[in-house]
Amino acid sequence: MSRPGPRKGREIRGWGAGVAGVQGQIYRVRQVVGELQIEGDASWCDDEWQESNSKQVAGRVRGAAAAAAAVRARHGVRGRRAGRGRAGRGAAGVEAHAAGRRGEAGGLEGVRRVAVPVDRGVLQRGRGRVTELSLQFVDLHGGVPADLPASAVGATLTRLVLTGTNLTGPIPPQLSNLKNLLLWQNNLVGVIPPELGACAGLTVLDLSMNGLTGHIPASLGNLTSLQELQLSVNKVSGPIPAELARCTNLTDLELDNNQISGAIPAEIGKLTALRMLYLWANQLTGRIPPNIGGCASLESLDLSQSGPSSGCRGSSSCCSSTIPSPARYHPFSGEIPPEIGNCTSLVRFRASGNNLAGAIPPEVGKLVNLSFFDLSSNRLSGAIPAEISGCRNLTFVDLHGNAIAGVLPPGLFHDMLWLQYLDLSYNSIGGAIPSDIGKLGSLIKLVLGGNRLMGQIPQEIGSCSRLQLLDLGGNTLSGAIPASTGKIPGLEIALNLSCNGLSGAIPKEFGGLVRLGVLDVSHNQLSGDLQPLSALQNLVALNVSFNDFTGRAPATAFFAKLPTSDVEGDPGLCLSRCPGDASERERAARVATAVLVSALVALLTAAAFLLVGRHRRSSSVLFGGVRSDDDGKDAEMLPPWDVTLYQKLEISVGDVARSLTPANVIGQGWSGSMYRASVPSTGAAIAMKRFRSCDEASAEAFACEVGVLPRVRHLNIVRLLGWAANRRTRLLFYDYLPNGTLGGLLHSTGGSTGGAVVEWEVRLSIAIGVAEGLAYLHHDCAPAILHRDVKADNILLGERYEACLADFGLARVAEDGANSSPPPFAGSYGYIAPGLTLCMHMLRTPTHYCLLIMSWYSTAQTELRQAPATVGTSGRRTKPASH
Repeated sequence: MSRPGPRKGREIRGWGAGVAGVQGQIYRVRQVVGELQIEGDASWCDDEWQESNSKQVAGRVRGAAAAAAAVRARHGVRGRRAGRGRAGRGAAGVEAHAAGRRGEAGGLEGVRRVAVPVDRGVLQRGRGRVTELSLQFVDLHGGVPADLPASAVGATLTRLVLTGTNLTGPIPPQLSNLKNLLLWQNNLVGVIPPELGACAGLTVLDLSMNGLTGHIPASLGNLTSLQELQLSVNKVSGPIPAELARCTNLTDLELDNNQISGAIPAEIGKLTALRMLYLWANQLTGRIPPNIGGCASLESLDLSQSGPSSGCRGSSSCCSSTIPSPARYHPFSGEIPPEIGNCTSLVRFRASGNNLAGAIPPEVGKLVNLSFFDLSSNRLSGAIPAEISGCRNLTFVDLHGNAIAGVLPPGLFHDMLWLQYLDLSYNSIGGAIPSDIGKLGSLIKLVLGGNRLMGQIPQEIGSCSRLQLLDLGGNTLSGAIPASTGKIPGLEIALNLSCNGLSGAIPKEFGGLVRLGVLDVSHNQLSGDLQPLSALQNLVALNVSFNDFTGRAPATAFFAKLPTSDVEGDPGLCLSRCPGDASERERAARVATAVLVSALVALLTAAAFLLVGRHRRSSSVLFGGVRSDDDGKDAEMLPPWDVTLYQKLEISVGDVARSLTPANVIGQGWSGSMYRASVPSTGAAIAMKRFRSCDEASAEAFACEVGVLPRVRHLNIVRLLGWAANRRTRLLFYDYLPNGTLGGLLHSTGGSTGGAVVEWEVRLSIAIGVAEGLAYLHHDCAPAILHRDVKADNILLGERYEACLADFGLARVAEDGANSSPPPFAGSYGYIAPGLTLCMHMLRTPTHYCLLIMSWYSTAQTELRQAPATVGTSGRRTKPASH
């Protein structure tokens, strides 16, 4: 819930205070003394703020850090009155004094809010008329005092926010006057007190991310004013109480990641104001109640399970008949109720990993606002309803791992202009691929493998210009590979056409897929040679086995290292020496005899030239399969080199040495410097990072990037081309992005980066790109990857100002399990999430905080060093989307 802003009027500033209002009304007063912030109401205020004309609240901080605060204030004080409250132990403590002076302008009516940014201490009892207490991401000892509202800050306390404070112990039952209670991300244990049901005015109850056990109290159904109930990530068990249906004002119900069992109560349909219902990763059973259609305001529904999927998804072993079984973790069963179509506000619907059966109800087509639709790994059958074409706002559809049959309805994709991800793999879908699939201009990933599709691949598929991954393997497709497939400019992740009945030659247009990383055309009836593939410089995996290819394979380093298992079953294909080479050798011998004298003369001449130029050349070394010269002048560039290239990169050690000059520096970082280099054979520019020598931190950063980036491939994450290292030098090679960093763009005062490129649309596009990159790292990588240093200078900008996350030197893999050790402190000044040094949990929250700061920084055109690195006083958090 957001706090109300200041009342209308002008702002008057003076000693330690800000007053907003007009004469004759109630004014909001805020005093800041030391680290103590106090807000209240003033009954009258003149245009002049005088120290002697108002009640003053003074405070002083004692000790190395403020530990806690207790404030006393009297209503309508005249003359000097003072109160004192103490909290803390030893040298760490706070004394807060409230004093008033008689004056013409009246006095402070009463303290309304106290926010104390403490470092370490004990929350103790005190007295006063405070209505709001907010302590966020600090380190407090012990638990919540049992009589906190009554004796710590007065019976007027209505809002208590203690988030990320490492509080322990149980929740006291005496919290009776609160309207907002937020205790998320602590170490609280025990049961949820049934006495909370007596807080008649409670509107927000957030106890997420603790160690709470026991059942959800049925008494919470008495909270008729309750709007948000969040109990996620605990150990709560038992059923969902039907009494919650009496909370008719409830908008958010988040019970995910617990041990809740039983069925969803049918009474949940009475929650007509409900917007979010998160029940995923529990032990719920039974059917999805038809009454859920009564939740007309529902926007996000997640009933999915978190168990592992099975089957052969993504393989090339032609196992299309194998359908992954859903996770058996007490999943939902039965059919999807057609009443779901009444939830016309639904944007996100996820029920993957269950035992749902039957057909997808055609009423789903009424969900015109639906964007995210995931029913994967269930037992759904029947055909995909044609009515689903009415969901024109879909961006993500995942139905893989079911028993869906029938054909793809004509016109299904005609109006899905925003669809980016479509996965229908491992079903029993037959028929032809509809030609209107070419209208999916926003499509990035298309996965139709493991079905019974037949006919030819439509030429129109080449119109999906943004497609990065195309998987049609494991079907019964026939005919030739359309030439338009080789003209998809964005196809860079994978192209899988294996296990079909395709025939003909590989189109020469495949030579244009210069960014493609994985190509699998195995187990078909393809013929001809492989010369069109010689231009695919970025290939890291190729499988052409069990076809009818003939002739000599392209004479490239990649084909020379190709495993025999990837070319077996092609008897006419030769990688090195073809069968006809014997007769050719006999004829060559006769010719060689005839020209022996000429050859000797040529050799003597060549030897003379070599002797003349020997003093100008150094020995040659192999650099990742490419010969490279070493001038021997720089000791740090001496062999031997350990080289791994993920893309074809024809650059020598000499080229590298010539590029490592101050004139080519394009960036500096804590771990090393970034240089611009050119590939001599093509003239293309690359970025080259040189790590500091003999630096343990730099060596660790190098290992992090080499360990993380090779398995990451996303449009908004910088691409690692390869790496090289000897005993003293470590180098990384990246794609070169011509528009520098986001920090450079925002700090630019003129030149090419000024003007239109920093308009709102560009900033918004950059922020969205960074968010999509982080979402890929957190949710699409297994295990998830945490960047831990998201800032403006680590966001590179491409030719069209597309954002790319860079500098993974501090990245870590998010390990599962409670026994994983906390990560070392990391981050950049101004972007470090508050409390990270105290909590030290391997969570995504710090990265979300960095993204928030970066986005604000980008849109506000403000120097980040001037921004306060604090959490907002509302006590609310931006909760990550469900898994």
